[in-house]
Amino acid sequence: MTQCSVLHLKSRYISAKKVQQVLNLLQTTSPSYILMASLDCARKQIALQGKELIDHKCVYDIDTTKITINCRNLGITGIELETILIHDFNIQIELSDFYNVLAVCTFGGLKETIDTLITALKKISKRYYGIKPPLNGFNYIPAHPAKKMEPRQAFFHSKKSLSIMNSVGKISGEFLMAYPPGIPILCPGETITKEIIDYVYEMKQCGLKLQGTEDPDVTNINVIF
Repeated sequence: MTQCSVLHLKSRYISAKKVQQVLNLLQTTSPSYILMASLDCARKQIALQGKELIDHKCVYDIDTTKITINCRNLGITGIELETILIHDFNIQIELSDFYNVLAVCTFGGLKETIDTLITALKKISKRYYGIKPPLNGFNYIPAHPAKKMEPRQAFFHSKKSLSIMNSVGKISGEFLMAYPPGIPILCPGETITKEIIDYVYEMKQCGLKLQGTEDPDVTNINVIF
C-alpha cells in the first residue's frame, strides 16, 4: 500500500541507535496493522520472488501500473483534464500538472476499469481536439536565487507577511514550491526575484498547485525583517 514504506539501514556511517531515537519522536505508538501487513506481504514477495521479478523485463525498465497521459495537443491543461475526468466520468487520477495527468492502476485492477478510462479519454479527445491550438506553456524555469542566509537560520528568524507581488529583493523565510513535482522554487534564506514572482503568477493563472507558504493561497509570503 502506498501509504507506507520501509526504511533500510545498513551502513557504518549511520548510527542505528540514533535513527531509532529519531523514529521514536516521529512515529505513532498506534500503527495501522493493515499497513504493517502490506509491508510484510511486500517483504515476503521480495524474499521469495525478488530475483524473478527483477529479471522480468517489464519490472526492470518500466512501471506498467503508472500511465502518463499528455493532453497538450487538446489545448487543455492537465489540471483541466483531471477536473473533467472527476466531474464528467467519476474517474479519480493520481495527480496532474500543466501538460499531463497520471493514472495509477494496480495488479488487482480489472480490465473494465482500464476500458472505462480509455473510453473517457476518447470522448474527451473528440470533444476538445482541434478546438484550441496546442498549449505553449512553461518553457523556462527561474534562475536559482542567491542564498543570503542558511535555511535553518532564515526559517527561525523573525519574519513578517508581505504581498508576494511586493516582495522583490526580500529574503524568503519559507519554502515555495509547485506540486507536482514538489521541487522548491524558493527556499528559506534565498532572495526573492521578479523572475520567480512572474513564474508563480503564471502558475497560479494556469491553476497549478502551489504550496509551502503559510498563506494557503500564496498571495503573501513570509520575509525576513
